[in-house]
Parts: sequence; structure tokens; C-alpha cells
Amino acid sequence: MRWLWLVSGLVVVAVGVGVFWLGLEKADQVASVVGALAGVAGLAVALYGLRRTAAPPAAVSNTVANSTVHGPNIQIGSAGGNVEVHEKP
Repeated sequence: MRWLWLVSGLVVVAVGVGVFWLGLEKADQVASVVGALAGVAGLAVALYGLRRTAAPPAAVSNTVANSTVHGPNIQIGSAGGNVEVHEKP
């Protein structure tokens, strides 16, 4: 987590030095171009995310065998062996 603070601080210092070195007017123009490029990149990532297909759901198997179960059980897919289901007291 400390590296994140370090990198963030370095970025802020670099931007400040860049503004000082370029001058306010030129820094404004550079910031506009960088912002436009970031917007185009964000749009490309969003379109890629829309075109991507979701992974099929994984097969789930809920099996209970040779057990005593208390209370409601709605997730048991199959039960076998010596299984007893009791109401919760």
C-alpha cells in the first residue's frame, strides 16, 4: 500500500514540474490532448467489454450423505445413504 502512495506522490510532483516547465498555456493544451486520448481509450475498453461473452456458469453439485440435517435445506441437490432431516427446535 505504501508503494501506491509513493507513486501517487511522484505523479503529483511530475505534473507540477511539467506545468512549471511548460507554462500554464502549453500545459493546458497538453492536458486537453491527454484527456482526449484517455477518453478514447476508455471508450475502446468499454466497447471491448460489451463484445466479450460471459463465461458459462460452473456446474455445482451439492450432495449430502450419511448425515443428520436440522432446519430448512434448499441447496441439497441429491441425498443418499442414511440422511435424516429434522425441523429446527
